[in-house]
Amino acid sequence: MKTKNIFLILILLLSSFSDLIAGQWVKKENLGGVARHRATGVSIGQKGYIGLGHVNGTGVNYAFSDWWEFEPASNSWTQKADYLLGEGYGASAFSVGTKGYVGSGVFTGDSWCEYDPGTNQWTLIAPPPSSGTELSAIAMGGKGYLIENSNIYEYDPVADQWTTKATAPVSFGIWGSAFSIGNSGYVNKGSTFYEYKPSADQWLARASFPGLSTGGSAAFAILNKGYIVAGYSGSLGDVNRETWEYNPGTNSWSMVEEFLGSSRRFTVGFSIGDRGYLGTGTNGTNFKDFWEYDPLLMGQEEIGNDLTINTYPNPTSDFFTVTIEGNFPLQGQVEFVLYDDLGKLVKQTSVTEATFIVDAADLPRGNYIYRIASSSKNIKQGKIVII
Repeated sequence: MKTKNIFLILILLLSSFSDLIAGQWVKKENLGGVARHRATGVSIGQKGYIGLGHVNGTGVNYAFSDWWEFEPASNSWTQKADYLLGEGYGASAFSVGTKGYVGSGVFTGDSWCEYDPGTNQWTLIAPPPSSGTELSAIAMGGKGYLIENSNIYEYDPVADQWTTKATAPVSFGIWGSAFSIGNSGYVNKGSTFYEYKPSADQWLARASFPGLSTGGSAAFAILNKGYIVAGYSGSLGDVNRETWEYNPGTNSWSMVEEFLGSSRRFTVGFSIGDRGYLGTGTNGTNFKDFWEYDPLLMGQEEIGNDLTINTYPNPTSDFFTVTIEGNFPLQGQVEFVLYDDLGKLVKQTSVTEATFIVDAADLPRGNYIYRIASSSKNIKQGKIVII
């Protein structure tokens, strides 16, 4: 009887994982406030922020000034101080250190503001040379960058000063997308794709973007890869759900799991830790849904590999042993990662042997997902219960 009861409890505990292991896209709590598009989003530290935007489907243009904070650990939104410059949309944003920077929006003009999450306050900063809206922006090396057509402007938050940098060989126009990986920025519009190196103040042509989208996509970078998601294809009404991954090491693109929400344009994207996030947008209908992308989370089509992972004891209260059986290359970058049921990373270690021990004595009781992944895309995951 005792064995049957333990087995039943284990089944009930693990049932809560079903939504987490369905694929790489996971639905999260909807944005607070009104559904919208051409909103502005940015991550600051371990939290995400979305605000501004507009709706205009009725012929009347309604713009917003609200600002919302997303907490991944609790999967919740909290409304923060409204944007200092009032209602607007099509604004750009980046974060440097513990501050966010937002500006160059429709209705709000060329002005920019600094947002401090610690004090929940907005402060005016120096305006950039740009006079445009709907522009791409990124941050790297302690500086922010704003791209207007073929111009790129660098913002130094310490000096509160913008500097015009090397002119790009192409014009990126509006409604493009950009992400940064390490000390390089990457800018896309249509099939045009370039890398900008601040250290050399240099633009370099990279592999053309192969996706359907010609603009209005979301972009983010995680685990040294860049992602471009959704957008419109030529005409605003021709929207898609494609997700493309860029590998700077091989200068190549690959299509990964399609975005699970509705096709859309003018959506917001940013990253927190090793997860990407996407929300809002429109396809004629405005959205307030919010999604998380985890490149290590296995889709159903990836389950049928030849690996066998054994974990024991499971459930456990102090430690468990992991054994890997099958054709698994234990060289290069192989990682073991453990997440709690809120998606928070609680342990991570490199895998160098086919059998290893994980210390779980410091973990609270609950349900956990482990993943073992290598750069060769050999991925396996499973479940652990701490009692």
